[in-house]
Amino acid sequence: MIGAGPFFEPAEGLKTVRALLAAIRDDKQYSSKLQEAEYTLEELKELERCLSLAEQAGAKFRLEIG
Repeated sequence: MIGAGPFFEPAEGLKTVRALLAAIRDDKQYSSKLQEAEYTLEELKELERCLSLAEQAGAKFRLEIG
């Protein structure tokens, strides 16, 4: 883990994840640059699901690298 960052509201994460999903799905300019666009879409959909659950539970989130 590289440092413990702040926690965020799931709504903020959902906004970002949904924008990324739309860009990859709807704009070939973005999806054509990804080597594994389908894998990326699946991972983003799973992140969207997790953030939705966090939002429903009133929890916050953070992403960690490591």
